[in-house]
Amino acid sequence: MAQSSVFQEEEKLQLEKKRLLQEQEKLLSGMQILSLEIRQEASRIHHLCRDMVAWETEEDLAQVQQAAETAQNIYAALENTGAQLFARPLSLFEQAQAAVAELTAAIRNTAHKVEDHLDTYKAEADQKQAALANLRKTLRTTLGACSTSKSV
Repeated sequence: MAQSSVFQEEEKLQLEKKRLLQEQEKLLSGMQILSLEIRQEASRIHHLCRDMVAWETEEDLAQVQQAAETAQNIYAALENTGAQLFARPLSLFEQAQAAVAELTAAIRNTAHKVEDHLDTYKAEADQKQAALANLRKTLRTTLGACSTSKSV
């Protein structure tokens, strides 16, 4: 009977080992998928930031370009890490999050500035259109008065 108990315990342990190995395989597969997704996202962000940095320098874009350059440098470190991605220090991932948050804030601020400029330009265009309409009206009135005085 003691042998039967030992055999049952061994069988239980073998089943537990098998379950744990399956769980380990599942977790490793999940980590590989997550690693691939992180590297792909890092690559997209790195290339987007590289393109932003290459934009023609404009005063309103300076903040975006500076934040993009910071994010580009940080994400370059995550882009080609392969299986060692999770061996990187947590601080690198935190810096990447902070860099993207800074970039997002810079883009939002710049968008507001551009919207303000557009509003100003639209108001100026409306004023110029009104002035042009008044000028045309004055010109028609003047030309009409001139042609009426010639015919008299």
